[in-house]
Amino acid sequence: YIYNHWSNGRLEFRNESCNGRTFQAMQAAAESDPELADRVEFFTHRVPEELYHFGEDPDALQNRIDDPDCAERLQIFRKHTAKWMRETDDILHHCYKHNDK
Repeated sequence: YIYNHWSNGRLEFRNESCNGRTFQAMQAAAESDPELADRVEFFTHRVPEELYHFGEDPDALQNRIDDPDCAERLQIFRKHTAKWMRETDDILHHCYKHNDK
C-alpha cells in the first residue's frame, strides 16, 4: 500500500531517480512505445493510492486499489496507515481521508 498525499494528477513526482540515465532512456523509448509511455506517465504523476501484490506482480504493474478482491486487505492497510500517522504525529494525518478518528 502506497499513499501519495501530493498526487493530484498535475504535480509531477521528482526525485534523484528521475535524473539518471535509466529514466532518461525510458522517456526516450516511450516516444515510440505506448505501453512504456503509459508507465512513464504513471510514474511521473502517480495516483493518490496504490496497492500491489509483489508476489504476483514484482514489477508493480497492476495497481489493485479498485480490485474488489483486495477490498478487505485495502481497509486493513488504510487503518494501519491512519494509526501510524496518528501515533507519529504525521502532519498529514488530519487530511488523510481514511482517518480513524
